[in-house]
Amino acid sequence: MWIGVELMLKQNSLRFLIISMLSLGLGLSLVSGCSTPPKPKELTELERILQAPDALEVRDAPGTEKYYREARQYRRVSRKAYEDNDVERAKEYALLGTLRYRTAAAIKKQSEDKARLDEANALVAAVNPEIQTLSEERNKLVKEVAALEMQVARARNAREQAKRMQQAQSNNSFQRNTADSTGAMAAIGYKFDAANEAREKALTVKADEFAIEEFNAATTRYNAAVVLRSKDSSSALEVGRAADEATALYGKAYAVAKPLHEESIAMQNPDARRAAIRTDAQSTFGAPFTVVEPLGVRVVLAMSFDKGSWTLNADGQVLAASAAKLADKYKEAELIIEGYTRKGDPTENLGVSASRARTVRKVFTDAGVKDSRITTSGLGQENPRFGDDASKNDRIEVIFRIP
Repeated sequence: MWIGVELMLKQNSLRFLIISMLSLGLGLSLVSGCSTPPKPKELTELERILQAPDALEVRDAPGTEKYYREARQYRRVSRKAYEDNDVERAKEYALLGTLRYRTAAAIKKQSEDKARLDEANALVAAVNPEIQTLSEERNKLVKEVAALEMQVARARNAREQAKRMQQAQSNNSFQRNTADSTGAMAAIGYKFDAANEAREKALTVKADEFAIEEFNAATTRYNAAVVLRSKDSSSALEVGRAADEATALYGKAYAVAKPLHEESIAMQNPDARRAAIRTDAQSTFGAPFTVVEPLGVRVVLAMSFDKGSWTLNADGQVLAASAAKLADKYKEAELIIEGYTRKGDPTENLGVSASRARTVRKVFTDAGVKDSRITTSGLGQENPRFGDDASKNDRIEVIFRIP
């Protein structure tokens, strides 16, 4: 009997030991399966930027409240997903939250840029009366300098003409043995007088500066006529033809230099140039798309791009080419090219608008406009100009500024 009891106890003890070991293994397995995975770096990054000191500035900036609030909401749901061991969803929510925060930060920067621009425009408007007074004084001085330069040019021409006449009088080698030598010499003298008058006229428009090639060619031909005149072997016809050619070349130099000289004088009067560029802009683009600026004019190239694109459409190519032509005509103007878009994703539109501004910049430089005159910026979907037609807001605005 005791042997049976002892055997029963041993069997129960073995069974208990096996059950305990199985229970311990199952418990360890459950503990291992429930351990918390590492926090995803996307969530860590979102928490970092939301806890940074400048996050409060982003939160309080105009227009950022919605995106900042959504960033915090995505952080909460990302944390919840992480706590539920759904790491992939936690990453997804964290990335969405980071994107919302960056959108808010971009809107804040855009708002600050606009505020600085408004401040600069206000400053320009405040000092404009003083600039006007200084401009009038400068214009007066410019006219006085132009008059003095005209007197100097005439005096220089008269001195050179007198010198040539002395050289001609001292040259006794020019003699003709024909019966009509006296008449021929008189005719040649008239031709040289015509050449000198043409030269003086060319100098009044600074042909030696604005038409250097033509003026030098005329001078070379005139000097050749003088040399021919000094030789006994030269005929009156040959000398006269050379003098006539010099006269014609001086006339050509005058024609080339005259518009450039007038433009140079006009450039010294910024008020007149601003008025001229405004008139030309309105004539080219129409009054609704021409906005007067304190120091120039703003031209609106509406509907120049298809949605989301920074490649000029057919209308945009024509408008950009016309604007480049205007920029080339008014070479003293500073050029500010601003890109805009219709409403959409703020972050994406900032990039699209900047690319649009660079596209038009290349059109300008390809047309010969100096790159150093141009400044570009992308302002995204802010400041929509056309509420009735969203596609018109896919545009470029070019500011022509003459300080």
